[in-house]
Amino acid sequence: MNTKSGIVTSAADGCGKPSSIRSMDHLPSRDHKGAEYKESFMFSNRSSVSHGSALVIAAFAAAACIGLAGTASATVIYQDNFSGSSSTPLAGQAPTIDNGPSATWSNQYSWDNNVGNFWMENGAVNVSGSGDYSAVDALDFAPANNRIYTLSANLDPTSGVGFLALGFTNGDGTSRPFFNTTGPWILSYLPSGVQGWAGPGDSNSVFNDGSSTLKESSQIVLNTIGSDWTVQWSYNGNALGSYVYTGTSGSNPNPTGITQVAIGAFAASGTIGSFSLTVSAVPEPATLGLFAVGGLALVLIGRKRVTGRRV
Repeated sequence: MNTKSGIVTSAADGCGKPSSIRSMDHLPSRDHKGAEYKESFMFSNRSSVSHGSALVIAAFAAAACIGLAGTASATVIYQDNFSGSSSTPLAGQAPTIDNGPSATWSNQYSWDNNVGNFWMENGAVNVSGSGDYSAVDALDFAPANNRIYTLSANLDPTSGVGFLALGFTNGDGTSRPFFNTTGPWILSYLPSGVQGWAGPGDSNSVFNDGSSTLKESSQIVLNTIGSDWTVQWSYNGNALGSYVYTGTSGSNPNPTGITQVAIGAFAASGTIGSFSLTVSAVPEPATLGLFAVGGLALVLIGRKRVTGRRV
């Protein structure tokens, strides 16, 4: 055995190759079984990588599908901080953020010896007389299917014998606000209490808590996913009640006639703040199905390549 340039050689075979390489090359160069083995070995590794990549991509597709189904980012439709003047009517003024169909607030109803507008640009209202004094201002809005709408505001009635209200309406706010309208709404009444209806009007009362006051965040969530729409009410993050409509028919069908979101006051003075309407869009079932089918197709392609080309 000789040593030359760091390579161990054998005088018997006269090869100047490392013994490790020699041990792999002792077979005849035209050994078909050896060639087939090497080719099969190399392809199986490439196939494993391809198959693994397909599985990884499919996993990401499935995760994306689940994520799209379970989460949806909220988009602001309207937001108003009521930072304007206390002497300028709210009607005719634009909300702080307007991504909806309305350019300005509109006065739907006000009655106090026919004086006129009572909601002001700073979010204050004064209809606390002893009669049937009311004020309703609104922004245009129509719900679509497969959406989650969140309507919220701070309602703070300070004097009078009535209430301040917030809700979804069809524009018929005559007399006492929301009592002749469609859609879910909530009110804060004096001296203390909170009440909510699924509508239409004052039908389908869901809750009536005489000990709470809505001086902080009150919220109505209208869910239009599926055949039966649902609504949930909450105050400061605490659930107040929920309601399930009866689809396109039944005793109280989905309130598809909603055309506005509105604020109202009846025989009360007070303020409203932090008004907002947001929407979360949920992917259609067909979109989620495309993600799932695409991921499955990648897996099947990877498996077919492995089984079809393996020797």
